[in-house]
Amino acid sequence: MEGGGSLRGKKGRPRHGAAPNKGTEQAELAMHRSARKGEDYLERLLSSGLVSAPGQELNRQARAGAKQKKRFLRASLAVVMFLLIGTATGVSYRSYRSWKTDSAVRRHLSAASVHMTSGTLDGSRAAAREAERALMLQPNNPAALAQLASARVLAWLLYGERAGVDMILGGPLPRTGPNDDAERHLAIARAAIPLARILSERSAPPAPSTVNQYLREARLEIDAALGRWPGEPWLGILSGLEHQLAGDRHAARNDLETLLNRGAKSPLAAALLGDILNDDGAHEDALDAHERALEWERGHPLALCGRALTRIDQRLELDKALDDLEVGIPDQAGPLLLACKRIGLGLIRLAVEDPQKAGLALDEAERALAMQATPRILARLALARVAQGKIAAAQAIFAGLNGHPAFPVEHPLHAILAAELALARGDPGEASRLLEGVHGLVAMGARGRALLDQGRPAAALRELSLVLGAAPGDKWASVFGELCKVHVRAPRIREESAQVARALAPLNQLARASVSTLPRFALGEAYLVLADRQAARRELMASVDESNPLRYRALTRLAEILVSESSPEHSEAIKWLREALAVAPGYAPALAALKELGAHAGPN
Repeated sequence: MEGGGSLRGKKGRPRHGAAPNKGTEQAELAMHRSARKGEDYLERLLSSGLVSAPGQELNRQARAGAKQKKRFLRASLAVVMFLLIGTATGVSYRSYRSWKTDSAVRRHLSAASVHMTSGTLDGSRAAAREAERALMLQPNNPAALAQLASARVLAWLLYGERAGVDMILGGPLPRTGPNDDAERHLAIARAAIPLARILSERSAPPAPSTVNQYLREARLEIDAALGRWPGEPWLGILSGLEHQLAGDRHAARNDLETLLNRGAKSPLAAALLGDILNDDGAHEDALDAHERALEWERGHPLALCGRALTRIDQRLELDKALDDLEVGIPDQAGPLLLACKRIGLGLIRLAVEDPQKAGLALDEAERALAMQATPRILARLALARVAQGKIAAAQAIFAGLNGHPAFPVEHPLHAILAAELALARGDPGEASRLLEGVHGLVAMGARGRALLDQGRPAAALRELSLVLGAAPGDKWASVFGELCKVHVRAPRIREESAQVARALAPLNQLARASVSTLPRFALGEAYLVLADRQAARRELMASVDESNPLRYRALTRLAEILVSESSPEHSEAIKWLREALAVAPGYAPALAALKELGAHAGPN
């Protein structure tokens, strides 16, 4: 058509924009479906192996190899990823475990430090347990080793607790630690170990030269540590203990006072200072120190024991002292503290005139001190034996103490004990000399009796009156004070029976009110002063039982009366004198009486 143009182009193709022929499209679709079916059929034939075509098998194998290689690479990548994740997880777990262990060790060591601040045996035991738990987690931790060593050694030094101390004393400690806190604890342990070796065995004490070597080692360690940690309370306490063991009580007192004046609230330092002050005779200051320790640590056993012994020395508030010892100090408080407790109980029983229980308590104290003992505690045990009337036992203890660096002649307890033993030898002049400048009620009572034995009753009465002014219930001061009055008044009243009766009335009253026969002995002495031998013999005979701590003197007086009367009962006198010397070996009046009788003192 000419105007509208043809719908098809060249060769009959539809022109652009022309409408498609529906029949043609259906034909093309049918052709494509037939071709696809043919391809599928051919593929089935090839895959079943019925027919083959060149290159088709190679293509199939290539595709299978590619799939296998892909699977291998995928599996390898999974293994690598698993290993990487496992390694990272293992490292993280080990890091977590290490952090957890370090945290637990730090907690145990921190708890050990807190326990050690109390200075009690329970605190040392708890600190040792915490240090052992830390060592179970980290066996070679220097800080834990140091904490364990210091806890064990200080428990041995202060309380006589032997558990674990042999291992500590036998092995060296490292010189350095991982941090400042560990090195501080190591320094404390190294300073305490030489002091513990000094008191290692009572049955086999080290030689004096070895003791001095240990003291030098301890002092070097303490001074070096104080230069680095000047405010460490334990170093100040160890410095005081070292000075005490070296016999320098004044330096020890200065160490402890300096530590407390710096603001350290150390109950142990206050309790140790109170003990030194009480030994010096400053009883009120000693009580203040012990009260301060108990304010900082309620129920501190060393402070309770020290307060009780101070009250016993004061002869005041014995009921409170008894409560402190029986209620406040358990029997598991360590051998040293248990011995102090038993000594205090023994002295209280003697004061209330219960010699049987007193003897049991003092025997228990001596057994507690079988392994380890400090000179101070042994001296107090010896003084208790003197008060009990067991002079030979006191002499044996003193012989073992004599020459110990921690017990020099300048020590107040040394002077008092030596003076008591001089009186038991019949040497009152030596006793007076030893007691010059020694303060305290115990020293004053011994000085008064020494002056009476020297024939100076007026001076003795003045000394004993001072004791009675501070402690009205002191039985010894009461008895010998009344005897001094009889001595002073004897020249004026000897011939006047009424005045004699009035002079003897207080002693008679004391004798009736007393379980002990000590007042009976004083009555016998008073009758001798008044020249009434018959009455003197009667009272002396009544005073020779075990309840009289001066029984050896009563026996000697009875023998002297027989000798002076030229009595034919010499065998009886010799028997009494030998019995007196068995109680108090070396008692000069008994030896002199035996010599006058022409007899020998015998094996005793």
